[in-house]
Amino acid sequence: MLGLQVVNCFLLVIPVLLWNALFSDKLPEGYFSDARVPRVIVNLEKTLRLLVLGFPILLPLQVDDLYGTAGLAVYVVGLVSYCASWVMQMYNRETRWSQSAIGILAPAYTVLIWMVGIALIGHSGVYALLAVVFTFIHTWHKVMVFGFS
Repeated sequence: MLGLQVVNCFLLVIPVLLWNALFSDKLPEGYFSDARVPRVIVNLEKTLRLLVLGFPILLPLQVDDLYGTAGLAVYVVGLVSYCASWVMQMYNRETRWSQSAIGILAPAYTVLIWMVGIALIGHSGVYALLAVVFTFIHTWHKVMVFGFS
């Protein structure tokens, strides 16, 4: 059921927001660039970002069933993967992986894992769909910025 709950899935977004606030200035140049990206993509990505970060406030935090338990596991794996992808770009830039398209784009596409975890915990197919669309646009943006297209 959608509705504002005291304990909701927005609690799971807070670690991501804190991580981004603390470490975004340590990522290599270009991660926050809009160079070579059509304005429509930039605006669509910003709108979708607001939706995927705000929508979880409407989802109850439900970890007491199979979906919720699986979602919590997926969320933790996703959060660790997301943070690890940043660490690789911040402190291991010279590795082959960090210089590959898969490594450079990892901070963009690994968001899908923790977001799917939130979708499972909140029992929301709508949020899962938003997460997929956001991740596609977010990753496409980075592909254009880094010239992989």
